[in-house]
Amino acid sequence: MYYKVVNEIKSDVLIDTENTNYSSTLSGMLNHNAFFQIMLHFSEKKKLPLDFFILLNNNLAFMGNEYIKQIPLSKNGIFEISVLTGKVHHKEKYIDERELIEIIEFTDKNGIKVFDQGFYLWEYIFEKIRRREFQEKQSRIEAFYLFENEADCNYYINTHKRGGVICEVEIEEQKKIFRGDMNLMDETTFEWTIEEAYNQARKYWKGELSKNPKMEILFNGKCKLKKK
Repeated sequence: MYYKVVNEIKSDVLIDTENTNYSSTLSGMLNHNAFFQIMLHFSEKKKLPLDFFILLNNNLAFMGNEYIKQIPLSKNGIFEISVLTGKVHHKEKYIDERELIEIIEFTDKNGIKVFDQGFYLWEYIFEKIRRREFQEKQSRIEAFYLFENEADCNYYINTHKRGGVICEVEIEEQKKIFRGDMNLMDETTFEWTIEEAYNQARKYWKGELSKNPKMEILFNGKCKLKKK
């Protein structure tokens, strides 16, 4: 028996994950793909934290040329990124002036958009690692999320959804299923470099557990949501 948290349920509902899955929640993710690509490229190359690129992007989105005018002169063609973001944890981390210009020009060319949906980036990263190294695993994006017990449902309600009701789930046809620790996703931080983020995604897809594991079921197939 599995369980699902829903907003409400008045009668039994048949679900086919071909039509109903997590992708509907991620419909806006494609709008940020170009930004994710330039971020990941330079984070891999320069070992810079992800929040540097997010802060740079959002400063450009909110302030435009005014932000660029406020950037101080580089020292021998090098910026300590803390002068660009004002963040203490960015001290002693550096980027070449020409690379900074490349990032700004690429971002401007593709249309600068405020990025405030952090879960889009983590889903992008986790899916990238799945496709590259764990192709046999069920995609998070195309999954229908379930829980193994009501206690985990209540944890999810209290920490993520902030409401909802629990219904029972009867599996009618199972194509693929994956059991992962949702807290490995929750532990992520934008202060990581992309390699640290990749390593966290690998832990998730390997089935490793956090110190306080909360298991989620990524289901693909057909199931019935049953009113309790």
